[in-house]
Amino acid sequence: MSNEYFNTYYQSTDPLVEEELFSVHFLINSSLVVIAIPSHETTLTFYPNSPNFAEVVKLASNYLTKPNLTEAQVQELICLRNIKKKLNAWSNQKLEIVGDSVVYNKEPLPESLEHFILTSFEQESDFNAFVKPWEQFLDKLAEVQSMEVYENIHNFLVHSDLKINEEGNVIAYKAVNPNFTDIYTGKIDNSVGATVTEDRRKISSDSNSTCSFGLHACSLDYLRNSGYANSRSKMIEISVDVRDIVCVPNDYHGTKIRVCKYTVEKYLGDWQVDFF
Repeated sequence: MSNEYFNTYYQSTDPLVEEELFSVHFLINSSLVVIAIPSHETTLTFYPNSPNFAEVVKLASNYLTKPNLTEAQVQELICLRNIKKKLNAWSNQKLEIVGDSVVYNKEPLPESLEHFILTSFEQESDFNAFVKPWEQFLDKLAEVQSMEVYENIHNFLVHSDLKINEEGNVIAYKAVNPNFTDIYTGKIDNSVGATVTEDRRKISSDSNSTCSFGLHACSLDYLRNSGYANSRSKMIEISVDVRDIVCVPNDYHGTKIRVCKYTVEKYLGDWQVDFF
């Protein structure tokens, strides 16, 4: 993108326009974006190392084609600088930052999960795509009956190779046999597209019971450190609704969960070849 001052947009004098419009000055190049809003006595400057630089460039570039900006559009630009305003503006008002706390439906989140979500927001480059899945995740988390899962799910999510998908479900991993059956019994089909279920009543919810009956999901770190995967293992990616998580065991620093249901999303490759 060339280094140049783009056109200044002036307030419209058309009598048919009811909403007040404001002039905004843009400077956009590969090394910075400057947005000056004289009417609001505000100048915003963003650099490539800003977490949301790509979003800033996209939004500012989109506004270059508009003759002027409304108050809502001006506030959208201002929110790019303030993570709290930005979250409150993009969310459906269920997920908000009040003071220094992240709240959902006016209720504070567990402190560890609150810190994790806020840190993730600050580091995210595509904010809009990030907020909506988290709102869906928190909708489901609000229905979780287990206080242990509600309070400790952060211990699992904090691992860097885990994420949330568009439906707000947790993406995790499993090692399976070459024929895509489970390693423990060799009877459970884990082919792509399969949904695997188990009777929830048979699965231990005791986080101190590190090895127990049930379906397991984990981070890649768990597989690297536990020795569960072997040279013949195939790797699959699965999705888990947080409401189907029964327990977050304490062993291996919360890198695995016991669940009663999951869906196989992808085949990722051979453990020995593609993950070392």
